[in-house]
Amino acid sequence: MNNNSNQDYNRLKHTSYQPVSATTPAPKPKNTWLRILGRVLLWFAIIVFVVSLVIVSWSARNVSTASQELFDSGNLLQFVPTDALDADESNRTNILIIGNASDRENHGGSNLTDTILILSLGERDAYMLSMPRDFYVQIPEYGYGRINEAFSAGEATQFQEAGFSSGGIGLLERVIHDVTGLTTHYAIEVNFTAVEAIVDALGGIRVEIDSPDERGIYDPNFQEFEGGPLRLSNGEQTIYGSTALRLSRARDSTSRGYGLPQSDFNRTQNQQTIIKGIIQELNLSTLLNPRTNGAILSAVAEHIKLDVPMNQAYSLYRGVSRVPIDKIDTYTLRDMNDQNLLSSYRTAGGAAVLIPQAGLQNYNGIQQAIGSIHE
Repeated sequence: MNNNSNQDYNRLKHTSYQPVSATTPAPKPKNTWLRILGRVLLWFAIIVFVVSLVIVSWSARNVSTASQELFDSGNLLQFVPTDALDADESNRTNILIIGNASDRENHGGSNLTDTILILSLGERDAYMLSMPRDFYVQIPEYGYGRINEAFSAGEATQFQEAGFSSGGIGLLERVIHDVTGLTTHYAIEVNFTAVEAIVDALGGIRVEIDSPDERGIYDPNFQEFEGGPLRLSNGEQTIYGSTALRLSRARDSTSRGYGLPQSDFNRTQNQQTIIKGIIQELNLSTLLNPRTNGAILSAVAEHIKLDVPMNQAYSLYRGVSRVPIDKIDTYTLRDMNDQNLLSSYRTAGGAAVLIPQAGLQNYNGIQQAIGSIHE
């Protein structure tokens, strides 16, 4: 063995190096679990994104379909608010809500607006004021008549006047302004089917029956095809479409029932209760849920007419929905801060109607009372 070989041998002999055996497994990288976790999170994010995209697309399709019916446009970008809500000098936005039986051919007076209600929105409060259908007024280009005739008169005469909508809505807005001094900025027209369909689509609404009769409310004057007699006990309860519609109409006109001693005034109070119940359920999460918003939006599109610009519709919805239910006050002209502003009257033809306490066409007392709650 030569000297070089001996030196190499001695170096290997005294070193700690040992060659790796072919059967010895290579050590695993210490960050393997981080890679696995990263992949899991990535797939989770992808799944969440895809599901969210499906839900958003589903909701967008439902909204677009309804929008086409309501506004003649399915372009959702037109919902982007570009104008502030209209308001009066008190910074309140006033919405005229009317109801009729235009969807029921066998209903007498189907074009009469037996529901006439003003919803006035402030920043964080609201009130509802119902007008009695038998209120006797001067209707421009028509003559004297009950206020519930103004809409059909405006439709027949194709009413046009600066500052008001056209047709029936516009003429009713004009009469409302003459009586109350209020300018109405938007209008919603509702028929019978709308009440049933919307309440059912919401899964029912919560209402509180507060009848002066300990037994609650009973009105036997509904036919079987309408759902039969209405009977509700006092207290909070959930009601559905058919019951909500009958409650909105109940007035015990034949005096064979109980719990509705003021007849039409009880009816208007119950209509206010139903509207509050709908507002309470019509929250943003319900409208964004494609499992529920399809039925709601379909009911709105098919049975409601809106006099609302598309670019103000969302702002109007937000204005209504942001007011707490306990901050929505309710009034009628028979009970305006404990004042009865109405008086009975007989027309020349012998019809029983209502006029202001101050006399026919004297609306000063009514406007003063409304001014005290409208500030």
